[in-house]
Amino acid sequence: MSLADLSPEMKKKLASLPRSNIISARVKLDFTGHDYYRSNSAVSSDLILLLRDNRAPGAVNGRPLTKGAGNYWQIDDDYPNNTK
Repeated sequence: MSLADLSPEMKKKLASLPRSNIISARVKLDFTGHDYYRSNSAVSSDLILLLRDNRAPGAVNGRPLTKGAGNYWQIDDDYPNNTK
């Protein structure tokens, strides 16, 4: 499921959560797609930065995710080279 699959009502509810960020992973998947956080180096690198260092999203914080509207972000296969 991607952010585009969410209803406007669900997007509004997610956007209203305090201190939360929604990250859409637009990355290559293995044949099952369920272990993308482990098998994709972009996602696992970003997850480590979040859990180990408590870094907020954004290139200025060392997590070069693509900024969307509100608290929405996107990670893709060119991470960490993405500077958008």
